[in-house]
Amino acid sequence: MEIENVNKKKPQSLINVLVCYTLDYQEFWTRGFLCGDKWTVMLWDKKVEVPLEEITYWTKLPSVGNFK
Repeated sequence: MEIENVNKKKPQSLINVLVCYTLDYQEFWTRGFLCGDKWTVMLWDKKVEVPLEEITYWTKLPSVGNFK
């Protein structure tokens, strides 16, 4: 899987991807999507909107066919 830098390449808007998100000083990967200049990030118990600058890396969601 290729990890993309948001500053170099943004994902297509409204398509679910894995994003690297930091919460309480802990970095983890979770599902999210880009909508305009904000990310919607899915957490365990809710979804939150975060500014574009808070997400630096993303990758496509894994599927059976793209594990290499």
